[in-house]
Parts: sequence; C-alpha cells; structure tokens
Amino acid sequence: MYFVAKPNTDAFNFLDAAGITRTDNNSAIIKGIADLTTDLRQYGLWDKMKAIYPFVGQAGVSSSFQYNLKDPNTFRGTFVGGWTFASTGVTGDGTSAYMNTNFDNTTGTLNSAHLSVYLRTNINLGKAMIGGNDSNGRHYLGQGNSFATINSAAEGNYNPSSYQGFHTIKRETSTETKQFYNGSLNTTSTIISTGKVNVNFYVAARNINGSPANYNNNQFAFVSIGDGLTDTQVANFYTAVQRFQTTLGRQV
Repeated sequence: MYFVAKPNTDAFNFLDAAGITRTDNNSAIIKGIADLTTDLRQYGLWDKMKAIYPFVGQAGVSSSFQYNLKDPNTFRGTFVGGWTFASTGVTGDGTSAYMNTNFDNTTGTLNSAHLSVYLRTNINLGKAMIGGNDSNGRHYLGQGNSFATINSAAEGNYNPSSYQGFHTIKRETSTETKQFYNGSLNTTSTIISTGKVNVNFYVAARNINGSPANYNNNQFAFVSIGDGLTDTQVANFYTAVQRFQTTLGRQV
C-alpha cells in the first residue's frame, strides 16, 4: 500500500473521486498529485484556481480523467467525440473531440483571469487549446497569430518557439493580456476587456456560441482555469506543473 507522507485532503479527495487506489502501482500519480497540491498552496496559487485538470486516471476508465483537482464535485469535464486516454495524457482525434469543462465563467472575473495548458506534442498550428466566445467577447488560448484573448472582442498574438510545453494567458487589468511559454513572458497584448464571456469553456476545441470549432489533436497533460496571476506566480506555476509532469515521467 502506498501512502502520501503527510495527510493531504485535497489530493485524497481527488484520488478517491477518480478511483485511483493508493497502491504501489499508482505511486507516481499519488506523489505527483500530492506534491502538486502542496506546491500550489506554497506558491499562493491554490486559491487562484477554479478548475485544475491534471488528466490522470484509472487505466481504461475514460470517465476517471474528468475530475477537477480543485474540487472534484464541480466543473467535471465531459468528453465528447473520439478520445484516447493514456498515462501520458488525453488526446482528441482532431475532428470531433473536445472536453466540455462545464465552466461557464459566471464565477469568473472580468479583469482577473487566466487559462493554462500543458501540451506534450507540437501539431495542429491554428487550432484551439481552450476557451470559447459569445456575444460578450472572446476568452481562449490557441495556436498561431491572433488566437489569444481574455474577455475581449479583440485578440492578441501568441507565437512560442514550440507548442510542446506549458502555455499560460492571463489578465490582471482592463487594458492588456500577457502570454507565457514555460513560465517566461512571450508577448504582451494591448487588449481592452469588453465583457465576461459566458459560454462553457472547451478543451481541444473552441466553443463558439455552443458549437465546437478549431479541433486540436495534441496530447493534453494539464489544464487550468482561474483568476489572474502575477508574472512571478506564472513562473512558479510552471515550476509546480513541470515538477508534477516529471514525477509522472511525461515532462517535455
């Protein structure tokens, strides 16, 4: 039997919900989840999170990958279309697959928000990673020019050296967003907030008024939705997530 060294209610609640038993066979997942929750708290990030999808679960049980680490009873993901579930993450087919986070941003804040995605592959330039848009504006992160924005009618550019790795977009003011690759600032965009987007955010596609588009067939190994982060917090966030991926042996 494998146990975490210290009691960790956050980790145990998630593991129990996902049906991940505390045995030696799951030792890497258990340690990774326990360390991740601890690191996010120590960096002052836990309370900034509304949904965290670490994309770990029981082998062969797709529904176990849906759970939100921040609170397994809220914002459970719903997988639609053709997906592959593996120890390294979840991969859509690029034509029909998306995950509905069931997070509709009603609990979000207009000028304090972030999205993050960890990709293990580098394909499908011009496709969506996470988010959606409606008549209030756009709130998503994608691959390529003019495909990054938070609660705005306008878009900014995001062009990292590779899409394999950790991507974060955040807004802390009404006048700009910042895009980060592996914890380092990539671009700053002058984008005025115009309205809080109130459609459910999709992963591996973009929700356009309730319909998925821009399907993505990269492998996803982490996603988060939450409040705005400082630049230092983004860097620390990458450190925590990369440590988690390394524990699982799936870091890039």
